[in-house]
Amino acid sequence: MSKTGSSGGLSSWFEEKIEEWSDQAYDSETDEELCQISSKQRRKEIKKERFLAQSEKTITTVLGAVTSIVAMIYFSKYLWNKYPTP
Repeated sequence: MSKTGSSGGLSSWFEEKIEEWSDQAYDSETDEELCQISSKQRRKEIKKERFLAQSEKTITTVLGAVTSIVAMIYFSKYLWNKYPTP
């Protein structure tokens, strides 16, 4: 082997290592970003779940109130028809 061949092999080894290390650094950054993204997504999901639970509670309350009002109206109509005022 000549000197240029061995130095060429050495430089290619360094190039491979540099590329490998930069890939690892990029992967670790990407993993961190993915963790942040997934935690952001989880926070969004939790907010969405809380909003839906609150909405469900509100809708149930409103429907209960409307049902009660409608029932009172029909009951008062029933009483009005059964016992009319003179």
